[in-house]
Amino acid sequence: MENPRYWVGGDRWPQPLPSWTPASSRWWTRLLDGDHVWGSLSVSPTRYGVTRYWLVVYPPGIDNVERRWLRAWRAWPTWGTVLWLFSLLLLGAATSWLQFAIPTVVWLGVGVALFARVARSHAQIRTRCVTRFAGRPDEQFEAEYAELKVLVGKLRAADMLRDHGRLSASAHEAIWWQVYDRLGTAHTANEHHCP
Repeated sequence: MENPRYWVGGDRWPQPLPSWTPASSRWWTRLLDGDHVWGSLSVSPTRYGVTRYWLVVYPPGIDNVERRWLRAWRAWPTWGTVLWLFSLLLLGAATSWLQFAIPTVVWLGVGVALFARVARSHAQIRTRCVTRFAGRPDEQFEAEYAELKVLVGKLRAADMLRDHGRLSASAHEAIWWQVYDRLGTAHTANEHHCP
């Protein structure tokens, strides 16, 4: 009996049906890869009218596997803590120091191993953080914000054109390089610092 998920179509090798992409694989790959291959833009409104814009740009040409490792490292404080708490729950609610020490050592070990895995690529990430205060325009902050809008606009426009088939992968990467070079090496020092 023929598998309904595959069709032969004259070839002797089965080929997957194009419309049978499970929805679960799409959200999983989006979770692992992120919204954009070039990095991310985080916008976080905080108290008293302060808004922080944080652009993270990965080195152009980075492969999916390395990008996934970098994203795992950047999210380590969150998912590492969840892993640690879950480990505590699995080992029981007793007050033994060993039941606290084992998850802590595992948590620290995974963090160190992850850092060792991404150390070289992590040093190549370039970031730009802009903080704006509502009702208090500042020429320097407004100029930085305008530049950030231009950079993100170029990256998103390149993504859209590539997705619609109007831009080749090499041309997309060339635009990615332009933004990466424009961010410069001065902004690679501390990825997690956004004043």
